Amino acid sequence: MEKLNQFAFLIGCLILVQLLLGIFIVNGRAVFNDKKLKRRYHWLHTGLSALLIVPTLLFLYYLPEKTALPSAVGMVALIYLLHAVIDFKYVRATREHVVSGIMAAIHAVLALALYLLR
Repeated sequence: MEKLNQFAFLIGCLILVQLLLGIFIVNGRAVFNDKKLKRRYHWLHTGLSALLIVPTLLFLYYLPEKTALPSAVGMVALIYLLHAVIDFKYVRATREHVVSGIMAAIHAVLALALYLLR
């Protein structure tokens, strides 16, 4: 259970970083003229996140302590990377893809550091 608490605290701190990045980088909100396009955008975000959250939680429960937290943070980096690609494709003008890309890089570096330091 300690791994889950460490993961929750780490992700909570990084969400604050994401909010601050969003304040300074994002330009406006996404506007969709086509209802099908809006639906596809939201389903891709939700579906890919839900699909990748399951292995992340399984990593925390089943992997040894040395590799559990870095693996879970690495999966979150993958989620952010996919969000950056989706945002780049559908809502490039808002620059949300920049925030997602920066967060993916932060998570990837953090996962690597956690793995090397344990």
